[in-house]
Amino acid sequence: MGTLSDNPLKNKPLDRTGAGTRFSPRVLAIAAWIVVVLLVWISQTLSDTKSPDKSQTALSDTTKPGKIAITIDNLPVVSVYEPSERRHITERILNSLYVHDVNATGFVVGGNIDSDWDLLAAWLDEGHTLGSQTYSHYDLHVIPEEIFIEDMVKGATVLESFLSGFGQQVRFFRPPYLHYGKKPEIRERIEAILKGNKHKLAHVSVDIDDYIYNLKMDGLKNSNDSARFDVLRSEYIEHVLESIHRAEYLADFVVGRQVKHILALHANMLNAVFLGDLLSAIDEFGYEFVTLREAIRDPLYQMQDEYYGPSGISKIERVARSNSKYIPPEF
Repeated sequence: MGTLSDNPLKNKPLDRTGAGTRFSPRVLAIAAWIVVVLLVWISQTLSDTKSPDKSQTALSDTTKPGKIAITIDNLPVVSVYEPSERRHITERILNSLYVHDVNATGFVVGGNIDSDWDLLAAWLDEGHTLGSQTYSHYDLHVIPEEIFIEDMVKGATVLESFLSGFGQQVRFFRPPYLHYGKKPEIRERIEAILKGNKHKLAHVSVDIDDYIYNLKMDGLKNSNDSARFDVLRSEYIEHVLESIHRAEYLADFVVGRQVKHILALHANMLNAVFLGDLLSAIDEFGYEFVTLREAIRDPLYQMQDEYYGPSGISKIERVARSNSKYIPPEF
């Protein structure tokens, strides 16, 4: 895989040589006096300024930084990779999370573990939490519910002693493909089983198509063209930021406020290479990283929805599609 090139201007040192026009002491003194006068005038003006009106306050509120939890599916690693690649992917993802001080939650496909228990242990050693994503990653909308439930229980059972051994208290579950059941009775049954076993359903508010960009990454596996990696990185980050913006837009219609978002990524080569850049972009976008445990307390994730369609979509979109009053006109 080619090496990503740095922006040649990014680390360019500042010019501190003092080159340029020099001013006389008299000119500098006059300039200093003018600055003092301006500061006094500004101070008096601000003290006489009335409190901002409601429209100004509302604008300020909407520009406050949001909060977002980072979750990563298909742990230990997406099954298509070789053992050496799986270790590389895990190490790169964990390093990016460490550098950005992000406490994430990874969702484990039990059948993908094989001999990679040490990779999962690395997640827990770094202070992250793990949840279950069934044993075989079956699609609830394709297979009989009995088989899915059996596989769901199996996946949780495989992880239980492991999580207990590391002292993790909370238990999370996320259905593969974000499919919750095509009928109300199926969904209610699964939710009852999860509740009975004290598993929290880990919804998603920002669902992205990182697997598509990962296919492009796989196509660059033997490329030495750093420019192609740069293009892919830009496209991927733009896609995620646009998805976050879209989720914010929907949240405004559904709940009328800013929500604590939950972003779902995958443990693949794409995120091994670009997760650090992505986290930097999200941070610059004005977001604070929080844990899944904190984000999932947002009332949004307790709202009922009546969406039973074929698409695996976010919680916000499922609520929006349940009632026409929640859907923006141009959605």
